[in-house]
Amino acid sequence: MDIKEYEEFCKNSKYGNFMQSADWAKVKKGWIPEYVAVRDENGKINGCTLVLVKKIPILNTAMLYAPRGFVCDTHDSKTVRKIFEQIKLIAEKYHAYTLKTDPLIDETDFISIKNFVDLGFVYHGEKQGYDNTQCRENYVLDIKDKSCDEVFANFKSKWRYNIRLAMRKGVECKFCGEDELDDFMELMKETGRRDGFEIRSEEYFRNFLQAFHGNAKLCIAKLDGKVLSGALLVNYANVASYVYGCSSNEYRKYMPNYLMQWTMIKYAIESGCHTYDFCGIPYWYDETHKNYGVYRFKQGFNGKVKTYAGEFDYVFRNGVNHIADLAMKLKKACVKYSSALNLQTVYAKMEWVKLSHSILYRRNFMFCDLHTHSTFSDGTFSPTEIVLKAKEIGLDAVALCDHNTVAGLDEFVSAGKKYGVTTVAGIEFSTEYNSKQLHIVGLFIKEENYSDITEIMAESQKLKEESNKLLVKNLAKDGYILDYDEIKNSTVDGFVNRANIAAALMQKGYVSSVKEAFQTLLMSKFGYYVPPKRPSSLYIIERLKGFGSISVLAHPFLNMNEDELREFLPKAKACGLNATEAYYSLFDNAETELAEKICDEYGLLKSGGSDFHGATKPDISLGVGKGNLAIPTEIYKNLANCYHNFRL
Repeated sequence: MDIKEYEEFCKNSKYGNFMQSADWAKVKKGWIPEYVAVRDENGKINGCTLVLVKKIPILNTAMLYAPRGFVCDTHDSKTVRKIFEQIKLIAEKYHAYTLKTDPLIDETDFISIKNFVDLGFVYHGEKQGYDNTQCRENYVLDIKDKSCDEVFANFKSKWRYNIRLAMRKGVECKFCGEDELDDFMELMKETGRRDGFEIRSEEYFRNFLQAFHGNAKLCIAKLDGKVLSGALLVNYANVASYVYGCSSNEYRKYMPNYLMQWTMIKYAIESGCHTYDFCGIPYWYDETHKNYGVYRFKQGFNGKVKTYAGEFDYVFRNGVNHIADLAMKLKKACVKYSSALNLQTVYAKMEWVKLSHSILYRRNFMFCDLHTHSTFSDGTFSPTEIVLKAKEIGLDAVALCDHNTVAGLDEFVSAGKKYGVTTVAGIEFSTEYNSKQLHIVGLFIKEENYSDITEIMAESQKLKEESNKLLVKNLAKDGYILDYDEIKNSTVDGFVNRANIAAALMQKGYVSSVKEAFQTLLMSKFGYYVPPKRPSSLYIIERLKGFGSISVLAHPFLNMNEDELREFLPKAKACGLNATEAYYSLFDNAETELAEKICDEYGLLKSGGSDFHGATKPDISLGVGKGNLAIPTEIYKNLANCYHNFRL
């Protein structure tokens, strides 16, 4: 492959991106670049992609990554397929087990998405924001054929004021190269410590500046010789991308970040770029996100959110993929649980060269998952499929806890007996305490109590039905017309939930996706949805005690803060609460440690689970959650002993 020819096509293509350039390959040390180009009937390149190869010597394999690829019209299924066929040859060359790509296609571009899926890619469309390798949501500013004055006039008034304020205060911004790298790195380190993220090395940024031959620049804002803020900007394929930024807290009152952005935007306009890309933002509907201020700052420049489709994975070698995936997850799990499992420190700090050891250790220690969902509620795996998956990954025990139903438990328990997997019959109740929705998990549900539970749920379902009908009625007032009976008839069991209503809104064209429906019309703050009344949390705990089952407060920190939890637990324990989920997919280390501490303080057992749903939560895997979950089987045994003591 002629690299110059490749680069010429990529940088001049409207589908081009700096992460697909040959220059980017020079930045990515430790990866081997491979270039793919396909041609039309006239011999001209009409599609290409950079494939980065990470070799894994101990397993004689490699992983492939096409960052922001493919560079082509992804509606053209023929070209997409031709590129993929070339990638397959690269996979054979390196004995690769998987390929990941995150193309620059819109989340609503269903034609392009289908073209990848038709090739056998697994689509991870529900991952949000920073959960992806490259951030899924970017903030972009259209500057094509616009003057600096036109663009500036469109900023929010406060932003224009802050830019002018910075200039009045004497802040100066300039572009530079490696000469200012030392100052940039010092400020980057300060920002990393303050905001809690890992920073790249000085060598990385130096490579970046050198690789892009002047198309990558540092922008530095100074006042009286003091560096106030800095940024790294890349100009490629008519897009100026703000890739990295740093700033000093001490000098925020001088508004250097506002002037720095304006300096880079002006450069982009004067360079003939059609887009200024502010790059990643946190999931922008989530105002509680710790980095939501990043979105608010970028929003003031009056651009728009660009949400890409997300990640696609293709597996070439299933067995190796499973082993490698497991090893990566164990790297995190072993560090987190090394003390509990008595693993040696050397294994808690293992690297790729120690993968074989990690896999052996995974086989020698026992794990469980006590919170999963099937097709009988809102999961995509049948109860039998959950059992088979648990057997495949080596779980010693698995619990099915479908929302407000025991309908799948007979199949689940039978499958466990058939395939030799320890199963725990469970349920997850939607309850209410002090106007807050809490989820109470019941474990070791006995068949003799199924009818009692169904009766409890019948009243709840009636209240939910009333809430859903009111939702549809409220939507109709503003022109969102839905047929409730039609929605109900389309369900498997005749029970309507908000997901069914979201799907109906999408089918009618009122929203572009189910996700959009939940983020807009179906949110309580929009006034259409009125949550139904739910059974009392304390009542459900009392009933579970009466059944002789184990009651568990699920994922406590999702619905309560620490003070609210401490207020609830004494009352809940008095009613019979046995345990709290201390181990959960969405908990960070601090939340896990706090949950463990609180369990010990209140004399409660610890439980935990992934909250596995299958394709509806594709980033959460059975047994390991988001990759760092590892619940020792001892947790299951403690709960089982408590249950058997009830029986005595």
